[in-house]
Amino acid sequence: MCPSVMGSTGKIISFEVKGISEALRMLQAVNKQVVDKVDLEIVRLGVLIEEEVKTSVTGLADEPRSVRTGHFLNDIQMDKVGYAEVVVHAPTTEYADYLEYGTSKLAPRWHFTNVAERTKNFCKEKVEEVVIDVVRKENK
Repeated sequence: MCPSVMGSTGKIISFEVKGISEALRMLQAVNKQVVDKVDLEIVRLGVLIEEEVKTSVTGLADEPRSVRTGHFLNDIQMDKVGYAEVVVHAPTTEYADYLEYGTSKLAPRWHFTNVAERTKNFCKEKVEEVVIDVVRKENK
């Protein structure tokens, strides 16, 4: 049974919308591609951020050098913790927070904080590019 409405002249007008199931299938396919590609891009960006933090720790960025034994530098890693979610951290370096945020005797180094600030717009743009690329390719 087709939906119907009463027209302005009082006559009943019936209509049928075709192609809805095809449109839904296309949207589901695009959604899956976007989800998969954004997840992959986030991992790629996580690796890039890991390298940027390591660059910061070695003193090759704006922050002071934080390498003495190499333990902190070698402990910095990126871990995937969920869909489109990664964490860059130094999981076994007990003094990592002291280096990042400082103490009463040590000025903060802000390695992770500053890298996050420097890369946030770049990361946002890269994820947007992935989404736009998938949608454009699907519409060709």
